[in-house]
Amino acid sequence: MLLNGASLTLEGQITINFFLQVPAGSSAKTVKLTYAKGGTKTYTLDKGQKYYDSKNDEYKLAFPNIPAKEMTVPVTLKVYDADGKQLPLEHYKLGALKNNEYAYCVADWARNKIADSSAADKTVYLAKALLNYGDCAQKYFKYNLSNPANPDRYLLAEMIGVEGSPMNNAQIPNGAKEKIGYSGATLILEGATSIRLYFTQKVEATDLGMNPYPLHQSGSEYYVEIPNIASKDLDQKYSIVVEKNGERFVFNYSTLSYANGRLSNANAKEDIKNLCRALYLYNDAANEYFK
Repeated sequence: MLLNGASLTLEGQITINFFLQVPAGSSAKTVKLTYAKGGTKTYTLDKGQKYYDSKNDEYKLAFPNIPAKEMTVPVTLKVYDADGKQLPLEHYKLGALKNNEYAYCVADWARNKIADSSAADKTVYLAKALLNYGDCAQKYFKYNLSNPANPDRYLLAEMIGVEGSPMNNAQIPNGAKEKIGYSGATLILEGATSIRLYFTQKVEATDLGMNPYPLHQSGSEYYVEIPNIASKDLDQKYSIVVEKNGERFVFNYSTLSYANGRLSNANAKEDIKNLCRALYLYNDAANEYFK
């Protein structure tokens, strides 16, 4: 088996993709991707599956939903035959792999791009912003601090200059707290990036096209969630419409709206402010990379 490399997908979830080529006549039947923090995803090596690319004769095997704080946590790939016997594995650059396995983390992708002299400037910027974001998430969540994502302190100077842009300020309708029980918003970074707006009252919410948002309950409160926000969309405002007693309340809120709220709060701790600054740089880099 030949491992042709790995890539990242930076949608609402951070996903590692492995590209595996299986020679004709091979006894390989399954691939297991095992996350060091826990969890295994198993793929069947069947050319009829949607993750097989006939053009390149290879399988694209994804391990999704890696939290920002876990960019240094590896996913390990192993190949097995029908009897569960582990098979030899080679890497297109590294050759035969020790223990017939390949371990790879989000930070590996970023560091490889930074070290690649042929990489475009926008790719290097995205890689540095990704490591900076992961490092700030580690510090905020106090997770795995002995293995930082950004030990070289990329974008340190840029971080100092980040300020919240007024164009990203949230738009909260007048009377929302008193009339529909709006109690605030939060940002979820455990896997997929999501925004949650909380209410003390049970409300019905839609987007501007009248498509309903599911209402979730958390303790005595309810929340509406904007899920799976991609890196390039952290600055995109989402509209949440609540109607009650003939009155219409329209919220406009983005990930960077949350960041602005923390950056402008004199009582907010420095670790959350740094995480918000890192989100600004990550979004800027993604906008440059994906445009």
